[in-house]
Amino acid sequence: MEHTWLMKYFAEFFGTIILVVLGNGSVANSVLRDTGGNSRDGQANGGWLLIAFGFGFGVMLPAMLFGSISGNHLNPAVTLAQACSGVFPWDQVMPYILVQMLGAIVGQLIFCLLYTSPSPRDPRPGGGG
Repeated sequence: MEHTWLMKYFAEFFGTIILVVLGNGSVANSVLRDTGGNSRDGQANGGWLLIAFGFGFGVMLPAMLFGSISGNHLNPAVTLAQACSGVFPWDQVMPYILVQMLGAIVGQLIFCLLYTSPSPRDPRPGGGG
């Protein structure tokens, strides 16, 4: 079944959101104080393994969800490489890169909303920044 280009754009957009949220979230969870992957004394408990699994799932989930729709590029470098090798049409490179960049921006905004809320343990107004 061939999908429309609009459907492929949506798949790349949402796939990139998932990659950024899970990947950057795993890094933040591993290194930020008072998160589930970090101890109270500031020593990282999650480390590289948590980060590797976070980015791994960040690529695997969109591949499973959207790979058959858009090819699961999720990265402008992949899109350019496929266009240079002749397996992706050049007239679709810029739209793909645009939706990937927009997906990364939206994913980072979601990530920032999740990780910048004030801590309930901090008695200072605004969480102490």
